[in-house]
Amino acid sequence: MSDFWLVNGWRQQSRATRDIDLYLRQARERGFQNYALTRQGKWYWLVCSADTTLSQQFDLALTVRRTFAKLYQGIYLALWQGQIVCVAWQGQRLQHCVACQHDADGLHHLELLLQRVSDNGNGRPSALLAKSLPEEVVRLCEQHLCQWRLLFEQCTMKELQPTKAAKLKSIQQAPPWQQRQRVFALSLVLMLAAAAIGWYAWPGSATHVTTGAPVARKLNPPAGVAVDLLHELPQLLAGFQHLAGWQWRSTQLQGNQLQAILVPGYGRTEELPVQLPAGWEMHVQGQQVRLTHARESQLLAADLPVEKLSWLDDSHRYFPSLNIQAGAPGQDVNYQWQQWQLRLPATDLTELTRLAALLQQRNLRITGLRLQNGSRLQAELTVRLYQLLPISQGESTS
Repeated sequence: MSDFWLVNGWRQQSRATRDIDLYLRQARERGFQNYALTRQGKWYWLVCSADTTLSQQFDLALTVRRTFAKLYQGIYLALWQGQIVCVAWQGQRLQHCVACQHDADGLHHLELLLQRVSDNGNGRPSALLAKSLPEEVVRLCEQHLCQWRLLFEQCTMKELQPTKAAKLKSIQQAPPWQQRQRVFALSLVLMLAAAAIGWYAWPGSATHVTTGAPVARKLNPPAGVAVDLLHELPQLLAGFQHLAGWQWRSTQLQGNQLQAILVPGYGRTEELPVQLPAGWEMHVQGQQVRLTHARESQLLAADLPVEKLSWLDDSHRYFPSLNIQAGAPGQDVNYQWQQWQLRLPATDLTELTRLAALLQQRNLRITGLRLQNGSRLQAELTVRLYQLLPISQGESTS
């Protein structure tokens, strides 16, 4: 059964079904094939997968949460197919579900996650350490989770028992509330048809009274894209540094569109498309080629409490060369935000995925990104932390 676990899926959470409908629509547009959707208290957990090679998959995060249902806050660590798997939750919210390579970079990534989880610990949370967990992982837990209960010799991933709710289904299947809406709509149509027939058979006068419904404020997603973009860069830019006859010069984020510039060496334009990863559109501009990849904006999680900016405190510990400059705060009709400029003078795509782990704060968005390729990769980012304005304040600024 352990071969069928989904760990590093595309995950979203919300208390509103309209948000889940939007996320499922985005998942279909991005080419995901399967999804699992469950409810934890007032929160919906959504995970999507693009894998079509397996006949069945099960969501690891949900299975772990259901297995240890009595624990309000916990973290589960296990060794799986040569990777270190980490699942962390707090109450009805999933904090992390990720698999790290069992090497120096993977352990550094795991240490960063443990530090962030320990900063948000409440009461007496538990760390569940599966059997056969490497000693270096145990030592990291003893170092960073010293205030937690360390429970050793827990069940391995092969011993976990998935439930039917954790099984992924086709992305084309509607979520439960849409199925209920369709049944309700069909019943309503039948009732209206019956009422119309009765009205026609027994005509009479009727007075129609129309009442106005309150108009809710409709919000557009704020500017920027999710921090998950940094996680996807190794896949999006796979092979860019080794294109035959072409040189990758730069990549930047323009609005909600990722753009990459390629310049030719001995390569020909008609031979380039077969070398590119999926999802890129090619535009020839004189002697160079511009590639574009569209990104989706995401709605703000408006009902979350304001979190402390722990990533600012931890940044230089895990990224000594990272330069951070605070920008001027801003505000529009619906949102207010804080802004920072981040710069890494020498980096690589693997380090940028670890930077994404540092920036895992809800309502944090990337509004600017520039990667300059040369002898070393240089990265510049602009990030914003958004907060929804009260409806009276937002309306007063319009």
